[in-house]
Amino acid sequence: ELASAGYYIVDSINGESKECPHHATCTGANYVPIPVDGYWVDRSSYDYIADIYHCPRDTCKIHLTNYSCWELDGDDSCNSDALLCSKGASGPLCGSCAVGYVYRGEIKACSACGAAKEFIYTLL
Repeated sequence: ELASAGYYIVDSINGESKECPHHATCTGANYVPIPVDGYWVDRSSYDYIADIYHCPRDTCKIHLTNYSCWELDGDDSCNSDALLCSKGASGPLCGSCAVGYVYRGEIKACSACGAAKEFIYTLL
């Protein structure tokens, strides 16, 4: 049995489902909760899938290009940073910047290293 909209499946064998956690979207069926923009989830284990965390930076942006990544037994090759973080951001709470990127507090986001230099020259 599959979950109804607003719920997510907990046990696909017994059809057990739970209400969608706050700050997430649950489309039902066999999909896990998908955090809304500005929130993050640890996808390393199903045990954490309902623990939705607020991101202190503006780097948590959900990308819904591949819904199979959000299925209960979905595609394990999905990159969590690519699904949960804005370009250049990575890690828990999208709180780190990838190699070649630097965090810029004035925009609360990671930007390419060259872009930071251009910004500084503009200020001068």
